[in-house]
Amino acid sequence: MFRHAVLVFAAVALASLASGQDTGEHIVTTGAVSLMKWEKYKIEPHDNWWLNFVRASRLRIEQLRNQYGPSAEITWLVYGPGYKRRQSQEKENIFSVIDSVRSKFGLNLIIAMKSGALPKRGCM
Repeated sequence: MFRHAVLVFAAVALASLASGQDTGEHIVTTGAVSLMKWEKYKIEPHDNWWLNFVRASRLRIEQLRNQYGPSAEITWLVYGPGYKRRQSQEKENIFSVIDSVRSKFGLNLIIAMKSGALPKRGCM
């Protein structure tokens, strides 16, 4: 009987840990694309579409939201200077598209406007 009670207790404890595993903040970082004038010098240009990095981050954010639910805290760090420079070459407002992702997924959005603005930490 005691062994049965211990097994039930362990199962309930593990189930509660599994359901409450998201107690921290999830952070997604996004670098910036290069200017189109630099793409022509690359052997394999890959920044033709300015949304490349934003789309990749959006997909990861969607995965996190689906995995951890609507109340999970997700912070999105975007390196802004590259998008600000590229803005002059694009027809649509880059920052409004970035903000639409923030709005859709309920994110904390931080646009760093200089290189030292993001914290320097090791990967975990």
